[in-house]
Amino acid sequence: MSDWWKLRRVLITGHCGFVGTNLVDALDEKEADISGLDVRAGGVDIQARAEVSDWIKQIRPQIVYHLAGYGHIADSHERPGDAFSVNVLGTVNLLEAVRQWSPKAYVVVASSNEVYPGGPLLWSEDQEPEPRTFYGWTKACQDKATRAYAKTFGIKAVCLRHTNSIGPKNPHRSHLVQSIIAAIMAGRPIEFRSDGTPRKAYIHVADTCAAYMRLALGLANGEVAPGTAWNASLDECPSVLSIAERLVRLAGAKTQIRVGEASEETGYQQRLNST
Repeated sequence: MSDWWKLRRVLITGHCGFVGTNLVDALDEKEADISGLDVRAGGVDIQARAEVSDWIKQIRPQIVYHLAGYGHIADSHERPGDAFSVNVLGTVNLLEAVRQWSPKAYVVVASSNEVYPGGPLLWSEDQEPEPRTFYGWTKACQDKATRAYAKTFGIKAVCLRHTNSIGPKNPHRSHLVQSIIAAIMAGRPIEFRSDGTPRKAYIHVADTCAAYMRLALGLANGEVAPGTAWNASLDECPSVLSIAERLVRLAGAKTQIRVGEASEETGYQQRLNST
C-alpha cells in the first residue's frame, strides 16, 4: 500500500513541534496532502472550540494526528491548569470537531509512557494508568477522552504512548541527549543532580513517526481497533549515566561526568530535566 498516502488529507496539530516537523517530512515523502494547526505558527489555539470546529469543517481531514499540547513534565507542574486545559479539553475539542465534520477520519492521539507507574519495567498496553506526575495524569485523561469518543460515538481514534524521541530538529537543549551533546561540544562537564541511576527509554524520532503512520494505516485496514492504546519504545531502558558515558565514547571526548547523591528529590529533579 505504498500509494495509500498519496493525496490523503492529513491534519497534524502541533506540526511545528519536534515530532510534528519530522512527521510532516515523513508524510511529505508519501505525497500526502498535509495541513497543520499550531498556535506557534499563528494558527488556531486547540483550546478554542469554535475555531477548531471551523478548521476541521474547512479541511475535512481523512487522517488526524493530534500532537498539540503540553509535552514536558516541568512545564505542566509550573502551569497545571493550563496543562490540563490544553492536553485534555483541547483533545476533546478536536475529537468533537471530528465527530461533527469528519466522522470517518482516522485519528491518532499523542499520549505518553508517563501514564504508567514508571521505573525500568516494560509496561504493556493493558496496564492501568497510574502516573507519577501531573503531566502523566493529563495524558491519562486524554487517553480516556479518546477511548470515550471511540466507544460512544464510533470515532476511529487510538492513542500512541511513546517514550522520549531523539533525533534531528529537536529544539529542546534541556533534554537529556541534547544537553549531553551540548556539554561535549562546549568542552564542559556533564552534570547530573541525581546519582545517574534514573532510567528512561528513548527511540529515534523516525521510528516514532513510523509508529504514528502505522497506526493510521492499521485503523484503515482493520488491524487496529478504535479506542485502543499502543506503546512505542525499545526493550532497552538505560540509565542516564550510561547514556552520557556512551555519547562521550562515541564522540571520542574526555568530558567529565559529575553525578549528585541519590535521593527521592534529586531523582524527581532528574526526571524533570531528562524528559
